[in-house]
Amino acid sequence: MSRRVIIVDYLHAFHDRRMLLQAEALARLGYQVIVIATLRYGEPNYRQTRNGVEFRLTPFVPTRNVWVLLRALWGWLRGVPVNPLGLPEKTPPRSNAIALGLYTLWAIRLGWSPKADIIHCHEHTPMPAGWLLSLLHRAPLVYDEHDNREWLRIYGGKGNLAERFELFFIKRVDAVTTIGERLAKALRKDGARRVEVVGSWKRLEEFALDETKLAAAREQFGLQNYRLVISCIATLYPVRDIPQLLEAVAESPDVALLIGGSGQLENDVIAASKAHPNIIWLGWVNGADVPLYTLLSEVVYNCIAPGEYDYYLMPNKLFDAMAAGKAMIVRRGVGEMAEVVANEDFGILLDDVTPQTLKTAFEQLQNPEVLRCLQANSARAGRERYNWSVAEKRLAALFEELVTRR
Repeated sequence: MSRRVIIVDYLHAFHDRRMLLQAEALARLGYQVIVIATLRYGEPNYRQTRNGVEFRLTPFVPTRNVWVLLRALWGWLRGVPVNPLGLPEKTPPRSNAIALGLYTLWAIRLGWSPKADIIHCHEHTPMPAGWLLSLLHRAPLVYDEHDNREWLRIYGGKGNLAERFELFFIKRVDAVTTIGERLAKALRKDGARRVEVVGSWKRLEEFALDETKLAAAREQFGLQNYRLVISCIATLYPVRDIPQLLEAVAESPDVALLIGGSGQLENDVIAASKAHPNIIWLGWVNGADVPLYTLLSEVVYNCIAPGEYDYYLMPNKLFDAMAAGKAMIVRRGVGEMAEVVANEDFGILLDDVTPQTLKTAFEQLQNPEVLRCLQANSARAGRERYNWSVAEKRLAALFEELVTRR
């Protein structure tokens, strides 16, 4: 009989790229994988299988309406996943305590049977459900730490409570997987029994797109008319140094910017794209489309303003760039990301991010020899170290050890 892993994740099931990579890897390793996550928008299909992974999805009901809440609870009692609020076509609604409570009830119900050999919890939010399921199944509990919990402090009292909540569980799980060496060291100091670095590295096959498809996309966006193409797919907040980027590109007619995401500055980005043809607004970008837009560019932009909680920063964009063999523009000294870019020598590191320093970086990157060297270093780092085949071996060894010990 195959061994079974239940993964609990509070995010929209098909947007957590890190979780999906791990789930599909475990399925390839011969585990029966069940993912319990939320379905926050789109067509409601609460039971489905993708790439060998079974998804048992929960309704997402962030409501304070008593009547809607009673209907949601009635659906839970009957065991029939129904979203009484309906699902938006695209943009997911914001969460609240009621939505989280209902998710926890559903996760326990959906994970009650069949018997599981390991419970794998992604981030702190679904931890109560993961912990209860591990007790129910008498199974090891693995906790995946995407980001350092210190960033929660920006949310004030609620964030401080969440941080203490996570610290409590870190000492009680059987193992922790995390994104980088800096965070692994901190987690060991916090009392984690076992920590394994399983980075958010990418499958290189996902970035091996057909050249015909890329050529058609270049023509669609008119990218052949520019000497340098930059991609920026991110949460659009000022801390991401987005205003400086928009101004620099607007003043650089030979540079094109592919920019997508959502957030506080979304309307500003849309306005800039209407005023400047070389700023191309992509809207909300599905995770499956990230390889395409990354490959269409020569450079990936991921500058982040220095802050109190950026020491552990290892964003997805870093690994997208290496998987695609692209150069990067990053801010020097911000997170482990800047350290990796400097050590592997595949980007321009800026001490200060202003429209002028960005335009200077654009000029450097328009030198074919400079760009070719940086891209070659990026591809080498992705090929030799920062790719999913390495992470998959670490994940396989950890889960085999836990199952055997059990």
